[in-house]
Amino acid sequence: MPPPSTTRPGHEPGGPWAPAPGIRDVDLGLTHGADVVVCDRDDVSGLLTAEVLRGAGHRVHVRDLADVLADPAAAPILLLGDPTAAGPAEETLAGVRRHAQGTHPTIMVITPTADPAVGAELLDAGADHVLPRPWSPRLLRAVVAAQLRRHHLTCGATAGLGAVTC
Repeated sequence: MPPPSTTRPGHEPGGPWAPAPGIRDVDLGLTHGADVVVCDRDDVSGLLTAEVLRGAGHRVHVRDLADVLADPAAAPILLLGDPTAAGPAEETLAGVRRHAQGTHPTIMVITPTADPAVGAELLDAGADHVLPRPWSPRLLRAVVAAQLRRHHLTCGATAGLGAVTC
């Protein structure tokens, strides 16, 4: 006879009350190019951030930090929920700046606090913009729109394709 389960009925894998696995855009079958890649170790925060930006008309992908470090996002903006989740901020930010296609994403970091010292440290480590939690959806949409405008003015887009050329 097998040992008794320590999982409550219904909470076992595949059960009706089992925790949902992390949802990523790859799982949803989305293949479009993104304006913004959201990377947050907290799935709920990452999905909420993505939905706020999608509501403003942005094309958003949600990816794991490990995936981003292995294959940096080819999007104009990379929004990180916590760049220290994979190690020191300097190493993480330098890692996401490397990209085989030669793109240079704007790196926005959502900090856990409004402490100016934390923001300054992340900017010194290589972040382009810092937004403290809790963030305002209106401010997040405005900052992303401003960064995209700046990116498209600096880099341009391939005529008719909307692809970033830098």
